[in-house]
Amino acid sequence: MDKREIIKRLYSENDKEVIELLDRLEPKTQKDIVPDLINLLELTKSYVIKDKIALIFHDLKDQSVLPVLVKEIFNPNNKGHRGRLIFACEVFDCSQYLDDFLKLSIDDNYEVVMTAALVIENMKGPFEKNEILKNIEYLEEFKETAKKEFIGEVEGVLEYLKQFV
Repeated sequence: MDKREIIKRLYSENDKEVIELLDRLEPKTQKDIVPDLINLLELTKSYVIKDKIALIFHDLKDQSVLPVLVKEIFNPNNKGHRGRLIFACEVFDCSQYLDDFLKLSIDDNYEVVMTAALVIENMKGPFEKNEILKNIEYLEEFKETAKKEFIGEVEGVLEYLKQFV
């Protein structure tokens, strides 16, 4: 199947057909159609398709997709279905999105908390000292009221951030 045919099928109204196509795409083809995958990620209402695209982006490690991943993570329509979108960010340096991922690390969804903590721990910085101190204070306050199962993750993020002070 040539690139034009693949792109045409990506925009099919039949979600099952799109999912099957995404499953069969070769890595080189995936790389060649990144702009179309970005567009599809933004347009589709199917969480299965969004998850498939997020996993493709994770495997491709193409930093150019990071802004759209972050946008989709915080799209209110994706709440409750953003675990794979966050997971895809683990392979990128998301330092510029520290505040955003900190908010996720205190979410009420265990998968979101765990995955956001991993994304934060993969950040390289640089970070402004005042920003780090503000975020440490924010997490310390949250820790007092956090669910028991999240305390370990919050403490891990706190320890990670303290190295930048």
